[in-house]
Amino acid sequence: MDFDPVPCARQVPGGTEAGYRTMTVTFERIGPSRDWLGESPVWDPETGSAFWIDSRSGILRRHVPATGRFQSWQLPAEIGAIGLVDKGRLIAAIRNAFYFVDLATGEIELVAQAFEDDDTARFNDGKMDRQGRFLCGTMALRSDEPGGILMQLDRDRTINKLETGIGIANSTCFSPDGKTLYFADSFDRALRAYDYDIRTGAVTNRRVLADLAGYGSATDGATVDAEGCIWVCLVEIGKLARLTPDGAVDRLVETPIPLPSCPAFAGENMDSLYLTSIRDSGTGRTKSDNPQAGAVFAIHGLGVSGIAETPFAGA
Repeated sequence: MDFDPVPCARQVPGGTEAGYRTMTVTFERIGPSRDWLGESPVWDPETGSAFWIDSRSGILRRHVPATGRFQSWQLPAEIGAIGLVDKGRLIAAIRNAFYFVDLATGEIELVAQAFEDDDTARFNDGKMDRQGRFLCGTMALRSDEPGGILMQLDRDRTINKLETGIGIANSTCFSPDGKTLYFADSFDRALRAYDYDIRTGAVTNRRVLADLAGYGSATDGATVDAEGCIWVCLVEIGKLARLTPDGAVDRLVETPIPLPSCPAFAGENMDSLYLTSIRDSGTGRTKSDNPQAGAVFAIHGLGVSGIAETPFAGA
């Protein structure tokens, strides 16, 4: 399938650190595939690979920019999120349990079951903390009741419940020093912050960092840059918002994607931003017929870099 590798270049205002200068941001489409529910991009600096998932289809994808190589693995059920482990493995929150994925064979190994698979909930968004614990939240499948849980897979493979009463878990990420957890329930249209104990993994002092309801969109996936600012997908309006650590919206970037879902910094210098998107979430809430929907883009020229993700420390 043919595709335009650089479909557009846009002038956007810089952030406060940039003195509101004008910069050219380019969007490079990564491959011809279109996911139903693209999520959870992560960069592996050891292999120079970008990984992401089609959550709804249970497909794990990989792109190696240096060679242009693409790979995919079919996993047995919906995937909520993935994280690094070591050179030959990833960890995946599949439906209701955590598994290691062997990239050479495609085989999976159960790490821990988190909850019963009764077809009412599944894992959704997640991220590794800076010490190598894997956090992942859940979402309801058959109702809008806030019955979701934010869970933490600790390094000894025990599972801790950090937060309850969630509709759709999203926006999980950490400050550069790991002492602040950012998180969102998409139904709230706000980004929360918690104090995070890097020694124990406990959370305290929940607060609303930024109420984003005025932008007309739920929050989706998020990541943090090296300056400590948070990049959040405003999925319903096709934009990325950059928030300062005190919750101020520092920058808005309009994307060529109608439903951007999750960002992650990537590349040799960690200065590209991979962005997944949604074609049809399968819940009836989020769907687009746009030919770019479900595509993955690398965004260049944002003027900031990211932080390499920590591998799971319980391998």
